[in-house]
Amino acid sequence: MHYWPPPRARTAVVRRLRATLVESLGPDCHLRGALPGAMVDHDYSTGTVRGLLCKLCNRTVEECPHVNGCPKADYMSNPLAAHLALHYPPYLAYEPKASTRAQKIELLGFDPLAEWRPARS
Repeated sequence: MHYWPPPRARTAVVRRLRATLVESLGPDCHLRGALPGAMVDHDYSTGTVRGLLCKLCNRTVEECPHVNGCPKADYMSNPLAAHLALHYPPYLAYEPKASTRAQKIELLGFDPLAEWRPARS
């Protein structure tokens, strides 16, 4: 189910990030534009906000195996929100299960979360 406006974000920081993205780039998904954007997308390794995505794109954007030449790869290498220089706070970032993280490491050949913040014990 897709809707606008999305449910209120749990923290004021995310609400402000979402409002800035909507004001600057519009409320539609910044990857496909077909559905309203609801999720603030960010690069897990740097914390840099890339844009506002619908729930489907937010779940699948990082699974793209391409370096370039497809919409997801192009979005990740040249995010619409780059010029805004917004940063997602590390303490709010998604923490995957150990098995999910292991799969990502196997797929990518490195741990995308290792540089940005220490692993939780």
